[in-house]
Amino acid sequence: MSKALEELRVVIKFEVDTLAAERAAVSVQEEAVSTQGGPLPGEILAVGLSARRNMCVHKDVSKEQDRERVDELCRKLTAPWAREKAVEGAKVCEHYEKYEQIINSESQLLPSGVYTMEDLREKGVQKEFGWCPYYAARRMIQSANVVVLNYQYVLDPKVSLASQLGGANIMPSLCKPKHKEVGESTENSIVVFDEAHNIDDVCIESLSVKLNRMRLDQSMGNVAKLGNEVERVKKEDAQRLQDEYKRLVQGLQRAGQIDPQV
Repeated sequence: MSKALEELRVVIKFEVDTLAAERAAVSVQEEAVSTQGGPLPGEILAVGLSARRNMCVHKDVSKEQDRERVDELCRKLTAPWAREKAVEGAKVCEHYEKYEQIINSESQLLPSGVYTMEDLREKGVQKEFGWCPYYAARRMIQSANVVVLNYQYVLDPKVSLASQLGGANIMPSLCKPKHKEVGESTENSIVVFDEAHNIDDVCIESLSVKLNRMRLDQSMGNVAKLGNEVERVKKEDAQRLQDEYKRLVQGLQRAGQIDPQV
């Protein structure tokens, strides 16, 4: 993943340098127009995204090796209920808090450029930036021109929903290159799979469910609970309808429109 982004960085730098040289030879007026803010022609926003375990820079959480353990600790520090308790002295992630601060102020996370996971991790520990690399990458992929990630982020419905790959650009000012943003529409996007012969295995793994006795018992229990809930709602609806009918009849009787003996 990082190698692909490093190679892309070299290609984009060559393109930017070439376009800059051509632009300098055109006219002073065009040069002035093209440099009025925003990236130079040819510049893009490219970013890599991986699991929390690979991107976390929290001093304690990043020491964990197990992916699920890292995810668990991260959520405990970043969940809304945990952040609400921060005023009472509860622990929170300072990197995530810095990220939220930047998001709320609509400041720019990073200018256009090519950023590997290592680049994002380095900026996550720098005082100038200090935000969470994982959540920053998730935000930037919404407006990035090129996104490099694992198969699961494209093929696995659970993971792709979490990363919001190809989703609408929620806050364009956070990463605002002056060009068409891929995040605005996936219709014209190009998806390139490296080692594409593995796609079958990834799809099978992502969309398969392993059944065992415990899972079957849990499923049967859930079905029973659902059946009981449906029956309860039916009874409540029937009783509500009966009560409504009685009130309607009583109202008509009081108005003299029907026989009181009905």
